[in-house]
Amino acid sequence: MTIAEVAGSVEGRAAWFTAPRTIELRHEVVPPPGPGEVLVRLRATAICTLEQRIWRGVVPMYPVSPGHEPAGEVVAIGEGVVSAAPGDHVVVSFLPRCWQCHYCRIGESDKCSTRPSRAADEPVRFGGFAEHAIAQAYGVFRVDPTLDWAAASIAEPLACVVHSVKSADLGFGEDVVVVGAGTMGQLHVLLASRRGCRVLVSEPDPAKRAIALEHGAAAAYDPARVDVPSVIRDETDGRGADAIFVTAGGDAGRELLPALRRGGRAIFYTAYYPPVEWPLEPDWVHGSQVRLIGSVNQTQADWLDAARLLSKRIVDVSHLVSARVGLDELPKAMERATTDGAFRVVVEMAGGTGG
Repeated sequence: MTIAEVAGSVEGRAAWFTAPRTIELRHEVVPPPGPGEVLVRLRATAICTLEQRIWRGVVPMYPVSPGHEPAGEVVAIGEGVVSAAPGDHVVVSFLPRCWQCHYCRIGESDKCSTRPSRAADEPVRFGGFAEHAIAQAYGVFRVDPTLDWAAASIAEPLACVVHSVKSADLGFGEDVVVVGAGTMGQLHVLLASRRGCRVLVSEPDPAKRAIALEHGAAAAYDPARVDVPSVIRDETDGRGADAIFVTAGGDAGRELLPALRRGGRAIFYTAYYPPVEWPLEPDWVHGSQVRLIGSVNQTQADWLDAARLLSKRIVDVSHLVSARVGLDELPKAMERATTDGAFRVVVEMAGGTGG
């Protein structure tokens, strides 16, 4: 079937990961959008740790067309779409929502319990490492047309961090500790400092500590050289931190839990690969009245907030774009993304034809 035979379709390349460190660029025909759908010409997609784990074989979900942090331009809309129009610059959520389960109905779509099932060998499509994608209209959010495409691609992780920061219920002047100063830790620094908090960072990498200090952190400590819990207690007149965001794996979060004040909040943002087990004394939780909170995904409101924060330049994420690489060089981009010191490596798309 040729492009001319599929009215309103587009043709472009899409990346498929078929095995660890193995990528195929396939030419695909993307059909016109159906009811409630939006056809987007993708311009930039940031590489997340999920794609890194798939690339390395830690998460072996092959074959998969990955990429879930995209930004692009609307090409066409399907029937009934009112949230976007052709020409709009948008950021895209590929996370499906059913809007019928208990969680979706109570406004907690981040916990949607109705996810598509798949056979073990069935292809998986996120769709961000491609020149075009079909998205659900509810997952498309407008951004300012002058916003840099690479910066726009940071909207998805920013929305996740918006969700995390909201869960901590931060107050003005509170003392907040961010454990880890990778991409997600840096975004927590940005948002917590703009919420009027004093932000303290625990991070072994001196370059990342310096970047955190440049972008909102009041202090940053090397946990290999400093007893961070003791420093936090000293800085807070012996009380401890009001909130701790754990954005790094391993034992880093466990070691900082004693630095929480009575009634403090610990937000476990990071995923653990491989899983870890920590001893936890229930009586300490009972007596100290601390709250242990998990945070993952985002709601539609979190996405909207992220789009507005970027569009209005309330937060600047340009320092988190470590490199820009074309789709043709995706293997190079994946290797760059998995090196120490990288924040977000952004894949920039070009090409594609409309029918």
